[in-house]
Amino acid sequence: MKRFFSLLFLIILVSDILFPEVIFALEEGDDDAIFDVEGSAQVKNDDFSHARNAAIQDALLKAVEEATGRLLSPIVMVEKAQAVKTGIFVKAGEYIKNYRIITEKTSVGVYTANIKATVSLTGIKNDLHSMGILKDLPAVPKTAPVTITLRGIRRHADYVKFMDFIRTGVKGVEEVRGRSMEWGTAKMEADVRGGARAIVAELARAKQFPIQINMAGDSAVEVVFLR
Repeated sequence: MKRFFSLLFLIILVSDILFPEVIFALEEGDDDAIFDVEGSAQVKNDDFSHARNAAIQDALLKAVEEATGRLLSPIVMVEKAQAVKTGIFVKAGEYIKNYRIITEKTSVGVYTANIKATVSLTGIKNDLHSMGILKDLPAVPKTAPVTITLRGIRRHADYVKFMDFIRTGVKGVEEVRGRSMEWGTAKMEADVRGGARAIVAELARAKQFPIQINMAGDSAVEVVFLR
């Protein structure tokens, strides 16, 4: 019997490597956050399937708990613990947009699953609003196109490097498009939550490049590379 369940576990593990498990609970387009979390569950009566599912659900719950922690201060989390538990955590699956199992194993009778989960912050935020916990939380800023003019660019490689930084390293940027490049000057356009002022604030905190950032209009930003 133990040999049968060991074989069953091996089949489950191989199937996840070949066909990564992903679920979709909400529509795309929400304000999301990605979490790497670990869940675990005891294996009872050699029931690996039940333990595996329980470990995954434990991990997903932890992802939603971490997401909620981004929206509430530690004091509020303690003061409203019961309300958050019954209003948010009991339906954690509703906030999971997708997840992927990274690793899983069983050891000393405990099944452990490490997953990467995408959680809808907007969904949690809306329910917290309805519960009266986030009455004063500002709405998620709308996305607006921003023209970014770069001055002092010397090489095309610098242009590409900065564009990659805008795309992956600046909070609130959803898409970046190259526009033009001439001697010392280049332009790109980015879709930014909060518009030009938001990306100016983010770039002002960046340490990767020696730059000076200026507003150049309601939807335009000028970035000067300092040498």
